[in-house]
Amino acid sequence: MNANHESDQTAKRSKVGRAKRHAWFFSLRPDLRIALVYAAFGGLWILFSDRLLAALVTDLAALTLLQTYKGWAFVAASALVIFLLLRRELNLLTATERRLNKSEERFRATLDTMLEGCQIIGFDWRYLYVNDAVVAQSGYRRDELLGHTMMEKYPGIEHTELFAVLERCMKARVFHRMENEFTFPDGSKGWYDLSVQPVDEGLFILSHDITERKRAEAERLAREIAEQASRAKSEFLSRMSHELRTPLNAILGFAQLMMMDEMKPEHERGTKQIYKSGRHLLDLVNEVLDIARIEAGRMHISPEPVHLEEAIHEVVELIRPMAEARRLSLHLKIPSSKDVFVLADRQRLKQVLLNLLANAVKYNREGGRITVTASLNIEGRLRLQVRDSGVGIPPEKMTRLFIPFDRLGSETEDQEGTGLGLALSRGLVEAMGGRIGAESILGVGSVFWIELKLVTERLKEVILAEVDENLTERMRAGRGVVLYVEDNLANINLVEAIMERLPGVKLMAAMQGRLALSLANEHQPDLILLDLHLPDIHGAEVLHWLKADPATRHIPVIVISADATSSKIEELRNLGAHNYLTKPIDVKEFLKVIVDHIDASKAEASPRDD
Repeated sequence: MNANHESDQTAKRSKVGRAKRHAWFFSLRPDLRIALVYAAFGGLWILFSDRLLAALVTDLAALTLLQTYKGWAFVAASALVIFLLLRRELNLLTATERRLNKSEERFRATLDTMLEGCQIIGFDWRYLYVNDAVVAQSGYRRDELLGHTMMEKYPGIEHTELFAVLERCMKARVFHRMENEFTFPDGSKGWYDLSVQPVDEGLFILSHDITERKRAEAERLAREIAEQASRAKSEFLSRMSHELRTPLNAILGFAQLMMMDEMKPEHERGTKQIYKSGRHLLDLVNEVLDIARIEAGRMHISPEPVHLEEAIHEVVELIRPMAEARRLSLHLKIPSSKDVFVLADRQRLKQVLLNLLANAVKYNREGGRITVTASLNIEGRLRLQVRDSGVGIPPEKMTRLFIPFDRLGSETEDQEGTGLGLALSRGLVEAMGGRIGAESILGVGSVFWIELKLVTERLKEVILAEVDENLTERMRAGRGVVLYVEDNLANINLVEAIMERLPGVKLMAAMQGRLALSLANEHQPDLILLDLHLPDIHGAEVLHWLKADPATRHIPVIVISADATSSKIEELRNLGAHNYLTKPIDVKEFLKVIVDHIDASKAEASPRDD
């Protein structure tokens, strides 16, 4: 076995050696190879033929004749040798050309099927070659490009940055890679990653379409900017909610307290006007914040089956005094069935209907008519319509109806308003999965409609706890200590005035968070009322330390803040807040919450005392 293996290895080395010795000959030019073979043949012929004749023929005349024949034979043999050599070289050349052609065909086929655009531009800027991708990218046919210059196909390209780069690559014979946004003759645009390589014919340009990548990058950047703007808007909402609601808390709170006492008629009218104006300002603040929440995608909607007839009647009764003041007649054409429900947020639906009806009253003619109808559309959705007999809306202004702060006709009308109602209504209806729209005929009136999903079954009703009828008795009987943590003196004075209606409840106030922690630990109050924006530490941190300390974690904490964002409320509930009241506070609700928590705190403390 070893001997055979060594023999095979020796044979292989011998073949390799012969191949190397012959390689130099085939590396020569064809004409040199023919000359060498012919010279070798001629030399060997002359040498051996002369010696052979001299050895075999001694007769001079015969030798001369044979040499003549030998010359003719040499010419014939030489012609044959040259013919064979030329045919061999031609065969080799033909085979080489065939291989080159096949290789070029494969190369072109590869280029033609590449997703990247491939093109060769001559020194005169004419297209010498384009593949299918270039044809698809450019929108031209192949025959419309080949033989034509870039300037003919793309007028003005010679003035672009791209052409300046191509010109530099053409002259300096250097490679360049770049990203370029290209504008096509039809006006469309596309981004391309270009690789420009000098070749013998001119320039070879490889173009990769990166339009989608650029679009994705732009969308990602826009999304990041939008998210950043959304975060900034949320922070702004939190700050503005606090800054706007805090002064309203004192205004509305003291107004409510004054209205609960006996006063002169002129003072009562003034107090009611203060309260009415404050509520109007609060409604405006809420509308602005709601618009911002909708735009930020943070509006909290709680859809449930809402009884249609009940919701409409509640809103109509609210709007009826306004309508009667202008001698407007209200007409309802709605199903009286108790089984008609729509899927909506009950409070938000009433808010939308109130906006539409208020507009129908505000922009109607004196003594006009308002009609509310409900019907099914072809999609099986419930369509609510509010029709008025007002002056109508010009067609050119219809597209501006639902734009925030755009009050149509404000330059000629003296009606109050901010232009937020319809924009807010659209946001709320769409958030509830519905649609809203309007139609109007100038001089006849307008119709505003909303469409909501109809539900056939009512979900289990949520039974809201009604205000205890004996709240007054509970207020008098309540006993306990309440710690109020607030840095605004007006709010402290307001709560002190409210707490006077709870004679058995002692109020302590702390204007700093650290002081509140100390007082809570020392006095063990039955309830803590906590504001968030304190001068030393944030209210959320105070809540955290109260719940972390075993000595104070059992004390219920009610957060009272002007920051009414749902995210902030959820955050504080997760930290352990028992309740969350937003400023401006409703005095009756505030009193009930305090009494409820003090009673609950006493009930929990009794077993511990035992």
